[in-house]
Amino acid sequence: EGVKIFFEEELGVADFHLPNKMCLLYVSERDIIAGNGYKRKLVCYRSARRSFQELVLVERTRLSEQYFSAVQKFVVFDLGLFMLPISGQTEASQLITEIVSIL
Repeated sequence: EGVKIFFEEELGVADFHLPNKMCLLYVSERDIIAGNGYKRKLVCYRSARRSFQELVLVERTRLSEQYFSAVQKFVVFDLGLFMLPISGQTEASQLITEIVSIL
């Protein structure tokens, strides 16, 4: 049994909607290095939550490492969201597949 993927234009501020009212936001290495634009997306994500369980996936790579602690502080302490560091898109897809299989 595999995971069925649906592409949806109207996800709102979340990047992924999973079963059991869980949604994910993905912050890429590019987002982090480009500057503070990702912060607005995170604030909107937190503000839009209603009855969903939120999780933020953040790419922690060699290039984004120097910014990671500031991103972590903002996501976890300032916004009160759950965060998981990932190494890239491959790990993100594996993690999402695992979460879906558990739910």
